[in-house]
Amino acid sequence: MPALIRKHGGKVLAKSPAQTLEGDDRLPGTVVMIEFPTAAAARSWYDDPAHARLKQLRRAGSDFDLLLVDGL
Repeated sequence: MPALIRKHGGKVLAKSPAQTLEGDDRLPGTVVMIEFPTAAAARSWYDDPAHARLKQLRRAGSDFDLLLVDGL
């Protein structure tokens, strides 16, 4: 998947287990943060036909949330 991320101008900024410092202790297993130059580039990565099979595998084999946050 890194090549597909790079294809759309993205880069992985973080990939590690999360730690709760305050609030509800509903920790996800691992947090992955990917930076794209624009929200449109992130959408282009997500909608890329080459990503379709990867999305199917991810959905079938994991419990996850995927968020698009603009302006970080």
